[in-house]
Amino acid sequence: MAVTMGMIAGSWICIMLYTMLYGDNFVSRTAEHIYMGLIAAYRFLVNFDFYYKKGVLQAVSPGGGLFVIPVILGILIYARLHEKTRWVYRYPMAIIMGSMLGITVRTTVFSQILDQVKGNLPPIAPLVGVPPFTLVSNLIIIFGSLSAVVFFIFSQEFRGPTRYVHRFGRIILLLGFGATYGNTLSYRYELLAGTFLSNMFSPPEILPYTFGFAAAIAIILIIGFKTGLAHWD
Repeated sequence: MAVTMGMIAGSWICIMLYTMLYGDNFVSRTAEHIYMGLIAAYRFLVNFDFYYKKGVLQAVSPGGGLFVIPVILGILIYARLHEKTRWVYRYPMAIIMGSMLGITVRTTVFSQILDQVKGNLPPIAPLVGVPPFTLVSNLIIIFGSLSAVVFFIFSQEFRGPTRYVHRFGRIILLLGFGATYGNTLSYRYELLAGTFLSNMFSPPEILPYTFGFAAAIAIILIIGFKTGLAHWD
């Protein structure tokens, strides 16, 4: 019963959010406020549970003296809620941002530079002893990646044979952007279809509630805008 009620509530929230397709209105804004409030409360509880188990309990355990530092820094974050102590909030945030920057720089060097260079060169992209289709694919990967990098050289004008490399790099980039856009669009359609299917047919008992609530929302919007009780913002 609890699961069914939760799915009914989720179905109603989705319908309220999708009224945004009709335009910005009070129904969609209400759903946004409910959704953001629930997300904020959920994240607060998850973070507090993690903070308590991984910080406070570790700090009071034997040999966990160093955990006192992150516990204190975590408390100082909430100094932002008071105007006079808001400046204290900058210190833990500076430490967090600095740590994340260091981790991000390290992972970026490996994932976006070194791993990509190794992935575009043999033996990961071999050219000898492979089927013809694999050979052509690896050649496209190698020369396409190099040409795409050449496209971003703006310090000189490409003339003669080198201009074809520059144009080939632009084509590769356009193909990459197009593939990314297609994947994103396909994912959005799958998300939309999955949302409707889960809200209408899983389980089938929520179907009458979904259609009934959708009809009620449509009537409310029509009456609100026709009578002037609601206005576009």
